[in-house]
Amino acid sequence: MFDDQEKFKGMLTEIVNAAVNDSLKKEFEVLDVSINQKFGKMEKKFEKRFGKVDKNLKIISGRLTTLEGRMDNLEGRMESIEGRMDNLEGRMESIEGEMKNVKVEMESMSQAVEYAGGRSDLACTHTFKLLEDTGRLGRQFDLLILALEKSCKVDLTDVKVITPVNPEHN
Repeated sequence: MFDDQEKFKGMLTEIVNAAVNDSLKKEFEVLDVSINQKFGKMEKKFEKRFGKVDKNLKIISGRLTTLEGRMDNLEGRMESIEGRMDNLEGRMESIEGEMKNVKVEMESMSQAVEYAGGRSDLACTHTFKLLEDTGRLGRQFDLLILALEKSCKVDLTDVKVITPVNPEHN
């Protein structure tokens, strides 16, 4: 049919190549559209999932911030309690010191009462003087009365004592 078979092969090759190229272009366009749709769907799914993850991470971050605030608050409370405990410890030491002073005063009064027990005329004067000198007259008076009653074998229920004001001990 054609005189020149080489020419024919060349033309046929061009036609086939053009058809194949055209077909491939269409296939690639269809494939490109399909890939874009699938990527679009996947992108939406990932955005939705990562949006949920992001939201959950923000919630967790908020909770951690709240916990951190509570821990700081608790730390402040613990420091306050430690301060109170230190204060209480100081008070207890002060009370122990006072108790030692009271013990010494009671021993001193007991010795004075024993000493003056045989001499009832001196017992009241000596013990009153001892209490007046230590500045403990007011709060130790009841104990003094009991000690004197016991040692002197006297009922001092109706005794009224006027306490002199001593500016040194006020």
